[in-house]
Amino acid sequence: MNSRKKYISVETVLYIVITALAAWLRLANLGFLPLTNSESAYALTAASVTPYASPFWDGDEVTPLSPAYHMLTASLFHLLDASDAGARLIPALAGLALVLAPILLRRRLGRPTAVILSFLLAISPVLVTTSRTAGGASLASLGLVTSIALLMGVEAGEDNRKRIGWAGAALGLSLASGAAAFQGLLAVGLGAIYPFVRRYRSGGKRIGWLQGDQIRQGLWIAMGVMMVVAAGFGFSLSGIAGLAESLADWITGWGASGEIPALTSLAMAPIYEPLVLVFGIVGAFNALRDRDSLGLAAVSWVSGGVLAMLAYPARVGSDLIWVIIPLAALAARSLAGLVERIARRRTWQEFTGLTCLLLVLMAYAYLQLAAYASGIGPAFDVIDSGLRLWMFFGVLFLAGVVVVLFGLGWSWSLAGESAGLVVCLALLALNVAACWRLNFPSLGASAQELWRPQVSTQGMRIMVETLETISQSHTGRVDALGVKIYGDATPSLAWALRSFPITGSAGEQAVDPAPAFVARDGEVVPALSAEYTGQGLKLGERWGWDGALPLDPLAWWVLRQASTRPEHWILYIRLDIASLGEMEWSDIEARP
Repeated sequence: MNSRKKYISVETVLYIVITALAAWLRLANLGFLPLTNSESAYALTAASVTPYASPFWDGDEVTPLSPAYHMLTASLFHLLDASDAGARLIPALAGLALVLAPILLRRRLGRPTAVILSFLLAISPVLVTTSRTAGGASLASLGLVTSIALLMGVEAGEDNRKRIGWAGAALGLSLASGAAAFQGLLAVGLGAIYPFVRRYRSGGKRIGWLQGDQIRQGLWIAMGVMMVVAAGFGFSLSGIAGLAESLADWITGWGASGEIPALTSLAMAPIYEPLVLVFGIVGAFNALRDRDSLGLAAVSWVSGGVLAMLAYPARVGSDLIWVIIPLAALAARSLAGLVERIARRRTWQEFTGLTCLLLVLMAYAYLQLAAYASGIGPAFDVIDSGLRLWMFFGVLFLAGVVVVLFGLGWSWSLAGESAGLVVCLALLALNVAACWRLNFPSLGASAQELWRPQVSTQGMRIMVETLETISQSHTGRVDALGVKIYGDATPSLAWALRSFPITGSAGEQAVDPAPAFVARDGEVVPALSAEYTGQGLKLGERWGWDGALPLDPLAWWVLRQASTRPEHWILYIRLDIASLGEMEWSDIEARP
């Protein structure tokens, strides 16, 4: 009888905790924010081959731009239901799997660095938001990053055929995920130019550990998996055309003008990812100083990601993932070094005292900055808010003086480690706040974030709830009321109204005049043969500023206050229907 006891290692426990945290951030209240226009286009295309196809969207003429997302989400809709959460579930699961990708590099990165990298990926606002966005970006990043991690783990002299085969399969999944994969390949390709040229000039005959036959094997597997996934394992041949369509869409983007300016995409890194940015820069300097090959590869990847993002005109927020992932690898190495130095300390009294003092000063400094952004002066001069800014800089100067004094009085290692820990905790708090604002805003979706130039507001759900109530009163079912749209239906509106039949369609007996219709505010509506009552609704928002950032960047960063342009629509209900159930109507615009 085997009496040996089995223990769970600390590393395993940490991965379990990190996975649980990542799952909560990606899956909690997944349908909280209504789908944007871009998300709705993907969801509508997936729903077009299911019983939940929207009659307001001509899905027969639309080729899926992300065959992998289309196949997986359509299967999910068949099994469950077409909902906002269901449209985002596949990207969320892909984002959760991406968090565990560092496990593949434990031997090369070191176990502490791999755990910290997994944690950084779990809480990254960019990766969390990409995972909670319907589309192919999350699947593309999972496939490409997994493929790179598998290839980087290849060792000379070992039998790496299985590893290379799985890397090819992951690359195939990425290629079947749409335009985001081509943007990722561009970033990796640009980042690989310098190492390639440097190795070629040094007389290297091959790049890395791979031989020509191994590369061909991986590419053949990638092509095969790409075709099989795009074809939905033989059940959706339209996905094959989607491969060409996604490539054409990415190429067309080079001649288009994107909604996100280049400077805005650069500003997202310090705003949404301060922890990864600061410690990633430290890790980059360490890699350059030590000439570490793995660190230099990550630096090259970061450079390629930045160049690809700035060069591509039709850039989107998720393009930042190709910068953040390698930057997180650099940050994890520098953070692992900090943790190891702190863990080796023998005396903790001075270290704990200095850390607590610096944390108090940092918190006080942030309060001064927040008060200045709100226009509130200190108690001795409430009118002059500029004094708060001087107090903010004064507190930062005081913190620097304290660090220097501790370094002179005790040791510079103590001062440096304490300051590094405080900076890490402060940036971590900013990271968490940015992630929460992007995905769990208290007032619902808003176009005040740099990540989303356009959003659908809670007014979209108010409209649907109103129609369901009227339909229940008039027909006995919540989804039987005929609806008509005057003007071009946006993808988000077509998605929101997917459960209702078009007036006069085969699913409903022709009714004249229409029981309900929706028209954009200002749209010319033809003469109506019946009386209607209308309700104004704000169904969407767009950025209200023309530059790279809002007019007052500091106030926006602290308070998220920026101008937006609302998209108003009017819901009209025929009076004889609206009066059923003793309902009262108002022309006042509904607020989300």
